[in-house]
Amino acid sequence: MIKKINKYLIENHPLIWNLKLLWILGIGILVNCIAFINGYYHYQNTSQLLEENISAIFLNNYYGVFYFLFIVIILIIWLYFYIKNNRFKSNYPTSRNYLFKEFLGVFSIISLFLCVPNIFRAGLDMHVANTITDEQFDKDVDLINRVSAFTLQQEYGYDNFSRNLSVPVFDTLVSEQEFLSLYTRNKKQNLQFIDIKEPYFRNEEFNDLLVNKLKGNYPVTKISFNRTFYNYQEGKNNLYENINPSESPEIINPELNVEAAYNIDKTVLYSLYNYSDIKFQVRSKPEFTHQYYDKELIKILETNNRSEIVKLTNSYQQLLDKYKIGYRFKDKNWLDYIPQYPYYFISHELQNSEYYNGNNKFEKDYINAKSLIDIYTHFEIAKYNSNIFDSFQYYILAALIITLHIILFRFSSFKVWLISLVGSGIVVIIGTCLGLFLQVFDLNTYIQFIIPILFYLIFIIVTFRGLKLNKNKIITGVALNWFTVTTLFIGLVVLSFYKEMRLEILYMQGGEKINYYELYDLPEIVIIDKIIELFFYFNPILFIILFYGIIQLYRKWQAMAEE
Repeated sequence: MIKKINKYLIENHPLIWNLKLLWILGIGILVNCIAFINGYYHYQNTSQLLEENISAIFLNNYYGVFYFLFIVIILIIWLYFYIKNNRFKSNYPTSRNYLFKEFLGVFSIISLFLCVPNIFRAGLDMHVANTITDEQFDKDVDLINRVSAFTLQQEYGYDNFSRNLSVPVFDTLVSEQEFLSLYTRNKKQNLQFIDIKEPYFRNEEFNDLLVNKLKGNYPVTKISFNRTFYNYQEGKNNLYENINPSESPEIINPELNVEAAYNIDKTVLYSLYNYSDIKFQVRSKPEFTHQYYDKELIKILETNNRSEIVKLTNSYQQLLDKYKIGYRFKDKNWLDYIPQYPYYFISHELQNSEYYNGNNKFEKDYINAKSLIDIYTHFEIAKYNSNIFDSFQYYILAALIITLHIILFRFSSFKVWLISLVGSGIVVIIGTCLGLFLQVFDLNTYIQFIIPILFYLIFIIVTFRGLKLNKNKIITGVALNWFTVTTLFIGLVVLSFYKEMRLEILYMQGGEKINYYELYDLPEIVIIDKIIELFFYFNPILFIILFYGIIQLYRKWQAMAEE
């Protein structure tokens, strides 16, 4: 059967036979199917979403090493059978169209095998996404958003720049007695830490209480309290999207002394109640914005609705128990529900070793809200943000680079290909030395762009001069190989060069009034960045079109007299 197929291909489709296209594509499709199944069944339970980095499982679990070695072995075997029949030294057709089809065939084969990581991830994401329905996901993330204000947050939030409630604290979750008890307990526990005895406060109300109740036992110097602000800019993707500050009295305090750099009409508080930020977007409820959750939170706090908070935290506890995450609201005092204690000694509690066991795993009683957020972040990515074409432009670029190495070996000779490969390293060294030399004389402006463009022009001149004079076949072949490979990247180099020139011109025009890094937000530079990003996608197509013309140069080079 195989002999009959090969005989038919040799007689009717010699290119397909020479490329072993049917067999190698079949193997490639089979490898991708195995990768998909492998990824799908790798995920077994939700604990993996905490213990493993889902986005890097293919590399971290040695899947990448296994598939890489297997694919390399397959491609080496394929290359042996493909390259042993040199088209230029045999009586096979060498027309431009025929050679171009050969290039596309090799490119398709390499691209198919480079799809394996994305196919593996697609299988994994499909299984993770099927773990939870869309309706249940929206219900759960809505609960997480509502309870986030009452959960322990990451360490970097524990400082004097914490956001504050715009309602009296002692009318809500914590009593004066609870606060004083906490102050006394922390003071006794932290006597040995002389350098960190100065307390930090969430609200000036706590400060006033300590001054009045403790009198001489309390530091005389009143710590100045800071509120953190966020510069609201219309038309930009702000934390509070599409909000007119004048319509949000809860988040604006006109009596605050805001720095002159901020316009109070364009400034909003970054958050009302210490990290009461929206963790997830409820896709079925687009009206559930950051502003919506802040208003819901303020409503609960202003009415001192403890029963509603208990209801929320109990539901949250059930969600934590479902995923076996250690978080026990029922074992905590009401004061502990506040994400930052009113009085806090800086001791980096979240990094305290007592929260970890010997294997660096979280202890069960550690308040680990982040774990639940991580799980639902993985759900969200798998359900709504998974894309089989993720980083596709880079895979295609890599496929083109590998294809060029194979095709240039095929179209030229082994001697020319080897000189080109070794010589490219020498060219890089020469270019680096030239750049360092020019830096000594302060001539390094745009040098990282000028040198590649200069070498590209040299490759063009040497190639076309050799082809025109029909002399120096080896040198001409090497220059032609370098010209072909450099053509793949020269467009990106030129666009980046243009961007840097525009940045420099705009900076000179702005003088001292503008910061250099602010230029990156200017509409012109943003448009150039988008063009460069789009060029990454269209560059392979443009190169393939150009390569159709470059093939004619190789045909002329092959016709040159041997040296």
